[in-house]
Amino acid sequence: MYDVDLKWVLPDKGGKLFQPQTGEYFCTTVLIDLNKGKSTWSIKLIFSEEQPLKAKLQFLFDTYPKSLIDVGDTIKLFEGPNVVGYALIKNIE
Repeated sequence: MYDVDLKWVLPDKGGKLFQPQTGEYFCTTVLIDLNKGKSTWSIKLIFSEEQPLKAKLQFLFDTYPKSLIDVGDTIKLFEGPNVVGYALIKNIE
């Protein structure tokens, strides 16, 4: 699981009309391995009650390539083909 800071894409730029701020939110991300190419992974964001732009990010499958994610990395959050936000990795648990 990862602690992340969130940044949402504005609706007029293809983002969500209403950005999630509480509870859980499910979406996908794409990881790029230079040897294996791109792979899409399902993720869950669990929002902080006090700070809606902070969350815990969890991959739904344990087989994701953990070596491709490090503190300081930013991953894209997708709904279908659209990038709806970004998650900056702040801490790895």
